[in-house]
Amino acid sequence: MSLSTKIAALRAMSRNERRMTVEAAVFLAIARLLIVLAPMRRLRPILALEPKDPRAASDASLREDVHRAVARAARHVPWNAVCLPQAMAAKFMLARRGRASTLHLGAARSPTGDIEAHAWLVCDDAIVVGEAGAQGMTAVARF
Repeated sequence: MSLSTKIAALRAMSRNERRMTVEAAVFLAIARLLIVLAPMRRLRPILALEPKDPRAASDASLREDVHRAVARAARHVPWNAVCLPQAMAAKFMLARRGRASTLHLGAARSPTGDIEAHAWLVCDDAIVVGEAGAQGMTAVARF
């Protein structure tokens, strides 16, 4: 997709969609930097952060908006934004809006015997990002 096509798609979005997509791209970049530069022992407290003012009400539309924004941004950033940075970005976005969530890190054996890893984010008992790969995974850590 050319740059002009991407800009046209961005302009065609509503103001809220555009704002959330840009926010998702920023959080994907932050997540990528944290993953590359910080050891896991330093990431744990960041991943375990909860919103300062949690809201109790469930909001399916917010979860869907965050899901769409992260997926859209992940397709267009110039690096490979796979499951872990997507889950981290979604967690940061939900926390900014006062929503608690749980980031899951899971593992499973592939048919060839290799170990596969996957990350997904759950909010209000619904998977926000990473649903496709979560099936068959055993959660080994939750934040």
